[in-house]
Amino acid sequence: MAQLSGGEAIPEVRVTPDKYLTVRYAGASGDFNPIHIDEEFAKAVGLPGRILHGLWTMAQVARAQTEAAGGPEHLKRLSVQFRGMGVPEQEVVVSGTVTELDGKRALIDTVAEQAGKQIIRNADTLGLDLKAQIDEGTIHVLFDSPQELNIDVHFAKIVSTIEKYDIQRMVIDGMTSYSTALQDQAVYRDFFHALVAYSKHRLMTTFFSYENPEFLGLSTFMPDFPVSSIVDNIILLSLVEIKSTLRRCLTVVKARGSPHQFDSREYEIGQGGITLLPFDETVAKALPLASYNSILSRAPSRLVVGAPAREAKVKATASRANMRSQ
Repeated sequence: MAQLSGGEAIPEVRVTPDKYLTVRYAGASGDFNPIHIDEEFAKAVGLPGRILHGLWTMAQVARAQTEAAGGPEHLKRLSVQFRGMGVPEQEVVVSGTVTELDGKRALIDTVAEQAGKQIIRNADTLGLDLKAQIDEGTIHVLFDSPQELNIDVHFAKIVSTIEKYDIQRMVIDGMTSYSTALQDQAVYRDFFHALVAYSKHRLMTTFFSYENPEFLGLSTFMPDFPVSSIVDNIILLSLVEIKSTLRRCLTVVKARGSPHQFDSREYEIGQGGITLLPFDETVAKALPLASYNSILSRAPSRLVVGAPAREAKVKATASRANMRSQ
C-alpha cells in the first residue's frame, strides 16, 4: 500500500466521457434505461440530455482511490452518495483527501465533479455563494474540455453567451489550458488577440489568468508570446520565500493611462476572497514585505534601515577616542 498521510490530498483523476460512452456502458452493464441512451427521451422527461450512468461515475471514484493506494487490491470498502447528474462530453474531476488514518487503513473522502461544480464548492469555502448568483443569472459559467477543444466553436460559444446575456465582465481561467490544448502557438496567439479585440470593442472588463511555470522568481510574465502591448493592465500574484515561509505577494506591474503604486503588497486569502494587508503589516510573525529588497527575485534580501548613519556614528566615536588618547 502506498504511504498516505492524514489530511493529504490524493492525485486528481480527470476523464472526459465521449458522447458514445453511455451507449457502450449500457451494453457492458445491462442498464438500458433510455435516459442514458436516448437523447430525445431524456429531454422529454426534463433532463438536459442523456446522462451518465451513476455506476460509471462511481467507478471513477474507485479508480482515484485505488491509484492513490497503490492498486485495486487495497480498496476494502466503497460507499457512495449520488447528489447530481453527469453528462457526456464534459470533463469529470475526481479529487479526495485522507480524512482518517488508523495503522494500515485509510479513509479517503472523495468527490467527483463536473463543469462548474468544483468552482462552486471552492467559492463556498471562502464564504462566497456562487451558486445563488448562477441561479439568479448574474453569473454564467461556460466550460469546454481542453482535451476536445474546437477553438472556433469555443470562440463562437463565448461570443454567443456574451451577447445573449449582455455580459459586462469576463474571466478567462486560464490561458495556460488553451496553450496546452492547442499546441499550435499561432492559433493560440490568434485566439488570444481575438478575445482581447472583441472585449475592447464591447468595452468589457476582461481578466485573463495565466499560470507562470516559474514558481519563485520571474524572468517573463507570459513566456508563450509578448502580451504587454495588447493588454491594459498586468497584475502579478506571486509567492515569496522569507525565512523558509512562503508568503503571498501582489504587484501591479502595469496600469495603462492610470497612476499606480509600484510597491509589492502582501495579501491573504480567506473569507470573502483576497485581502490586502497594510503596507507595514504582515500575516506571518516576521517583518513586513516592505523590509526586504528584490521581492520578485528568487532571493529577497532584508533592508538594513539607517545603516550608513550608524556607521558614521561609530566612526565619529572612534575618532574622538583617538583624539583623547593623543
